[in-house]
Amino acid sequence: MPLVRGGLITDGPLAAGAFYRPALLEVERLDAPVVQEELFGPVQTFEVFDSDAEAVHRANATEYGLGAAVFTRNPGRARAIGRDLQSAGVWINTWGLLNEKFEQGGYKSSSNGGYLCGPRALEQFQQIKVYGELTSAQSRW
Repeated sequence: MPLVRGGLITDGPLAAGAFYRPALLEVERLDAPVVQEELFGPVQTFEVFDSDAEAVHRANATEYGLGAAVFTRNPGRARAIGRDLQSAGVWINTWGLLNEKFEQGGYKSSSNGGYLCGPRALEQFQQIKVYGELTSAQSRW
């Protein structure tokens, strides 16, 4: 996979691990680990595509769906693409805008189905318990 900018760490204690300096990687294969696994580091990938449908297919060809960004001069096109993306959040011409009032979770395996923001973010830490009680005055026991 071509390294466009950045690079591997070649010295020091992190050189033995899977660590990159901030890097930009060009991805061709959908089964590449950098596409199929969540990355937690300064690595960004980009993919070349010939149509919006191919871009959506490539974006959806992973088990994750936390967030996606569409960059275009045509907002209508961006919204149409966003409707087809299997992603909990879609940003248009930006990335990562969050608001605690918006409910946002993850699609597929991202965020384990939980919510990051909004009332449901707190509710997922609660468990509901229902009691049914028959008082001694009502009981024959």
